[in-house]
Amino acid sequence: MKDTVPVLKTPTGPSSNKRKKSFEKPYWTEELTSLWNKVCIKEKQWLKCKNCTNLRRKLKQEFCNIRNQFDKLNRNTKRKFQLKEQDNLSKLFESNNTRDFWKYIGNIGIANERRQNIPFKVKTDEGFSSDVDVVLDKWKTDYEKLFNSGDNGNFDNNHLDW
Repeated sequence: MKDTVPVLKTPTGPSSNKRKKSFEKPYWTEELTSLWNKVCIKEKQWLKCKNCTNLRRKLKQEFCNIRNQFDKLNRNTKRKFQLKEQDNLSKLFESNNTRDFWKYIGNIGIANERRQNIPFKVKTDEGFSSDVDVVLDKWKTDYEKLFNSGDNGNFDNNHLDW
């Protein structure tokens, strides 16, 4: 009995090349996506194989080879991207426009992709409010209550007794 290899079906059309596997990695390419899909297929084939050890060993070897190929391409693509970014930074540094340089510095790095904005909205008696004065006043009163509780002197003793 011959083992069949599953074919990964990808959507075709204008929207198919816009989708990337990883949105956090600006260096990710379609070639990396294609190779990653092959790695996943080979891994599934190897893990699902319950037949003879020779076939399983062969599938594991194929998986390891394609995984190493993906890792190598991933490192190479990342390295090229980082070199290009460094080159852009050095060109901006050498130019007279320091504003663009610092703007570019501010836009790079993983912190910008994972930054979470604090919601500027509070719950009031009438519902939710995004008014700046209302939000700041609510934060002020909440922090005052937090730091000015009436039991400050007895807190340590009560806590130790408990």
